[in-house]
Amino acid sequence: MQSALPSSDNKARLPVALAGSVLLALIVFLLIPITQYLDTKNDNILEFRETVLLAPPPPVVIPPTPEQVEQTEPEPPPEFERQMQELSINQLELSL
Repeated sequence: MQSALPSSDNKARLPVALAGSVLLALIVFLLIPITQYLDTKNDNILEFRETVLLAPPPPVVIPPTPEQVEQTEPEPPPEFERQMQELSINQLELSL
């Protein structure tokens, strides 16, 4: 039994394969520009028009009600009545 597949002795196989691959590559690379050339459109179809834009309306400002005006007075800051006590060293040791 043979351990290898039979091979042909045709010497033209390699050049034909190389020529075929080069031909297919050229067809693929030339196909895109050819289809772009065939699909050209008339660029003179565009029409430019001038438009006039109006300015946006001014924002609507609602005047504050009298109740809101009265509430805008600043409140005085709260005063703290309790002062911090100074602790002695014995009290600090007890807290540990």
